[in-house]
Amino acid sequence: MRVSGDDDDERGEAEYGTRDREAERGDPTEGDESSFGQRLLQHLLAPVAVADERDPEERVPDADDLVPDRPARRQLGHELAHAEADGKGGEGTTPPCEVRPLACEPRAPRRVDDVLVPLGLSVREWNRTAAVSHQVVRDVRTAALGAPEGTLIVIGAPGRSWEWALPFAVRPPYQRTDLRSRAFIISPRALSCCTAPWFEETRQTIRNWSAGAARDSVIAMRWDQETGKLSQVNGRDVPQLPVLIRSLLDMRRPEEADDNLRRMLDVLVGR
Repeated sequence: MRVSGDDDDERGEAEYGTRDREAERGDPTEGDESSFGQRLLQHLLAPVAVADERDPEERVPDADDLVPDRPARRQLGHELAHAEADGKGGEGTTPPCEVRPLACEPRAPRRVDDVLVPLGLSVREWNRTAAVSHQVVRDVRTAALGAPEGTLIVIGAPGRSWEWALPFAVRPPYQRTDLRSRAFIISPRALSCCTAPWFEETRQTIRNWSAGAARDSVIAMRWDQETGKLSQVNGRDVPQLPVLIRSLLDMRRPEEADDNLRRMLDVLVGR
């Protein structure tokens, strides 16, 4: 009986020693079931308690994260990032008001001079054209007021300055008085505002001049289109000039009369 009691004491000491070592290591024992359940529950809930919504790797994914390879629509600057954004189901499509071949077409950079230089040349050309036009207005007024009343004036102004100018340029507001009340005025067809009746109006003006007291008084005027320099001749300088003017009455076609009047100015008045 003594031996049996000693064996029981030794087994009891061994069991207590095992429990002490397990307690030091933190291992659960059979008598510590409530502590083990709490640790298990903490282990299961740990990701939820520790996770931070501000951490992009830990936050719960939202609707934007479910679409791969696309920036969030709420991110500033991504509203028009892709042409595919206009498609349905991720299909690419051409956005409204955009021609796709031209959208990515390379273009060389332009300098300010590329715009200002042509603009400056155009402005200078317009100024020169206006200056020539103004010179023609003054020269015609001088000739009409200085010549005998009833004189025929043939105006050969540059078309660039005086195209469609007649009869407006020889009457108010461009002149103080209507110069046609003192002189007869004709021109090539391009200078007339109304090319359809030009032929008959020119022929009628020549008839009225020929029937007047100054039937042999004629002045032919021509201007350089670049400088506005005037060249002119009259019946005294070219005695056959009145006859050549009246020969226009024998022509039956507007094109023929216009062509002969232009040739007359080029040959007799010169450049």
